[in-house]
Amino acid sequence: MKKVPLFWQIFPALVGITLITVGWLAWYGRSAVREFYLNQQAADLEVRAKLFAENVIRRPQRDQPEQLDRLAARLGKATNTRFTLIRADGKVIADSDEEPRRMGDHANRPEIVRTLASGTPAMSIRYSNTLHEEFMYVALRTSLGQREPLIVRAAMPVTGLHRAIGRMERQVVVAALVASLVAVVVSWVIASRISRPLEAMTAHAQRLARGDFAHSVHGWGSREISSLATAMNQMGRDLQDQIETIARQGNDRAAIITSMAEAVIALDRDGHILEVNPAAVGMLNLDTREIHGRLFHEVLRHADLLDFTERLLAEPRTVTDELSISGDPDRHYVAHGNTLRDASDRIMGVIVVLSDITRLRRLETIRREFVANVSHELHTPVTVIKGASETLLDGALDEPEAGRRFALAIQRQSNRLAAVIADTLSLSEIERDAQQCGPPCEPCDVAEMLAEAVEQCQSLADQKNIRLEHDIESGMTIDAHHELLVRAVVNLLDNAIRYSEANTVTRLAARRQDGEIVIRVLDQGCGIAPRHMPRLFERFFRVDPARSRELGGTGLGLSIVKHVALLHGGRVDVESRVGAGSKFSIILPESKRERR
Repeated sequence: MKKVPLFWQIFPALVGITLITVGWLAWYGRSAVREFYLNQQAADLEVRAKLFAENVIRRPQRDQPEQLDRLAARLGKATNTRFTLIRADGKVIADSDEEPRRMGDHANRPEIVRTLASGTPAMSIRYSNTLHEEFMYVALRTSLGQREPLIVRAAMPVTGLHRAIGRMERQVVVAALVASLVAVVVSWVIASRISRPLEAMTAHAQRLARGDFAHSVHGWGSREISSLATAMNQMGRDLQDQIETIARQGNDRAAIITSMAEAVIALDRDGHILEVNPAAVGMLNLDTREIHGRLFHEVLRHADLLDFTERLLAEPRTVTDELSISGDPDRHYVAHGNTLRDASDRIMGVIVVLSDITRLRRLETIRREFVANVSHELHTPVTVIKGASETLLDGALDEPEAGRRFALAIQRQSNRLAAVIADTLSLSEIERDAQQCGPPCEPCDVAEMLAEAVEQCQSLADQKNIRLEHDIESGMTIDAHHELLVRAVVNLLDNAIRYSEANTVTRLAARRQDGEIVIRVLDQGCGIAPRHMPRLFERFFRVDPARSRELGGTGLGLSIVKHVALLHGGRVDVESRVGAGSKFSIILPESKRERR
């Protein structure tokens, strides 16, 4: 049903009441004035009729109709009144305007009938057939001595009275119209003064509902409306403060949840998703489209997480568990579940927080492998040295050939043991420098540094008849620890020579590229399978452990290369294809002095 505005409820009501009142007053005034005029006229005629009757009684010739007729004519002319003298039987004796004998019987005239019946003056207004005009008649009863009573009648035309009454009625109508117009204007003003503040308050309330708190409503008119406006303005300020507080708290909560590295998933008691932070979207590969409000079974696709969530919803409590999610690679999480309560301490649902411990598990795995590899790397040479020394002590010293063979074994394993220990110590020193302020760096000429590395590896290359080629751009300078960087390049050249067939080429190149210096070592070896690439730079990782040990490798060379590059703010890269050789790269930032 359509609502009518308050203005159009008040204004027509005020106008209607006013018009009804004015109309009734106009009608009543018209009737009262008309009645007043008629009563005044009737009273005047009654007085004139009494004066005429007294004149008739005082006349000595009152028994002579001619004398009475002349008296009526004279008095009628003098007072502008029609006088008539009538006997009780209705016969006209005298008349001021007409000859009596020509006038008919007046016994049935209303005023005559009433005055004869009541004995009091009677009045009537009617059309005169004699004078052909509407007259007011007032008749009263009188007597001439002891004879039958006579009727004295005074009459006046009411045409002038009607004109006067008409003028009065027109004035009343005009006054009523003016009063109505004034009433309409006043009603409009009153309705506006009542409805306009309410409309302004309604608009202000709508602005408040839209969140517009920049305006205020002004109160005018009555004390109640002014108080209401003041209350609405105060409510707007309080509402703005509350909304700002809620928004600030919501922003803080959203910022905290968004900034958390842990995945956060909030569910209601029926399992519908209330909140998911970006970390959860990334960890669980969720589709962010229409995720809120959906059942967690429709969104989560991991069996362990679904089972954990179902257990938590079935019995809301604090739960902690470790989950594994299959993927490439597998991910490991610690899941913390707890109840979600509102301000009244009623359970709203549950919240699940997932902490990614994949890196921790990976580090633990690497640590275990490192310990196992170190133990293995040290156990083999120590075992050989121990066995060889025991054999020598058991009598092999007396046999020169056998003694020499065991002494060479001890020397070879001691060298291997020393190399493992030296590389391990070097790697620890590099990591320690990286955790502190870094090694002392100075501007180094790249060409000179790479030439030194080639010189150190030349003898090994000559043993396998491998040709070392180099293509080094001149004028390149980097801020580096000279010895560490030379060692990293030597490790790459050493690996390239050891794992390449004889009579091949190993190439060393260095170029500027996008504000960086790229050092590449390319070999023509057996190449590396893609499955080994992610772990290639880990400690003690070997693609072919047996061949690596046979060639004298410690399994720490590439790890040292990686850490040296990271220590200098750079990175490492590798490209390889089985049977087609490998390309190792060290990418370092160019010297600031050089860039200027």
